[in-house]
Amino acid sequence: ESEKVLCYPNPASDYIHLSGVDKNNQFSISIIDISGKVILKTGTSLHINTSDIPAGNYIVKAITNGDLTTHRLVIQ
Repeated sequence: ESEKVLCYPNPASDYIHLSGVDKNNQFSISIIDISGKVILKTGTSLHINTSDIPAGNYIVKAITNGDLTTHRLVIQ
């Protein structure tokens, strides 16, 4: 059974961190704006710098162990 992926802090300003992702397995993290455009994508870090992303509402999509988790994210 996969662990629950958490995204914090939310709202964010400088960074977000994802927990519940097994770093020993392949994973993919994407931040997507409300129009569907991928703003940032990584498969190497669970600590993501968001200071260059404009304030607004986003979706964080995490794929790990074949499971998809999404979270709403507010960047201030």
